[in-house]
Amino acid sequence: MSDEMATYWFNYLYERGLIHEVLREEGIIAPLEKDGDKKTASEKRGEKNE
Repeated sequence: MSDEMATYWFNYLYERGLIHEVLREEGIIAPLEKDGDKKTASEKRGEKNE
């Protein structure tokens, strides 16, 4: 993949908040906690991590 295409896809995912979600799930950045809720976004959607 070219650098230009990689940059396009990174920006596309970043603008939609998907990069943040992955980084939170991987423990790279702190998860958002509201009212004591510590579930990840995928857990809230009912997805299971395997």
